[in-house]
Amino acid sequence: MPSGDLSLSWLRTAAWRLRRAPAAVGRSALLGVAPAALAAATLWGCALFDRDRQTTFRRVLPPVAFEMLRDTPDLLILDLRQPEEFHGALGHIFHSRNIPLPQLPFRLAELSGYRDRTFLVYCRRDDECGPTGMAILASSGFHNAVLLDGGIQRWIADGFGTVGEQIVTPPQPAETGSTTEGT
Repeated sequence: MPSGDLSLSWLRTAAWRLRRAPAAVGRSALLGVAPAALAAATLWGCALFDRDRQTTFRRVLPPVAFEMLRDTPDLLILDLRQPEEFHGALGHIFHSRNIPLPQLPFRLAELSGYRDRTFLVYCRRDDECGPTGMAILASSGFHNAVLLDGGIQRWIADGFGTVGEQIVTPPQPAETGSTTEGT
């Protein structure tokens, strides 16, 4: 039984007893019950609030993530894909750490040094992996994690490189040499 249901049950029982008591006893009982009833109502309200609350987190596009990596070379990059994807054809972002999503709740101790630091999280693409991983991290006190919007697939599609089994390099900018007429 959720704590909110227990608090509501206790509050109803206290109110029923108060109605059944004689007026003189009711006033003295009210003084003893009122603080407890207020606390129970508050707990019940908090339980309802928590149930409906959405986990919020920040998302960044690949160019912003690239700037984060460039500006902070020791930034933790957390890849939530399976190891075969991490080492597979798409590769992974250089220096990323692989903790598959199903193992994340059991391996949070490995990330404890990053609890108060900003770090980047990514999956394969925009699916439930990223938001689920971010919810696990946020509920465990990692409020500075940032999700790479679109995952590794968008990272590559936007022209950023990866390392792994197959090296995917970003396209080189076209040479725009100016031609001058003979002088």
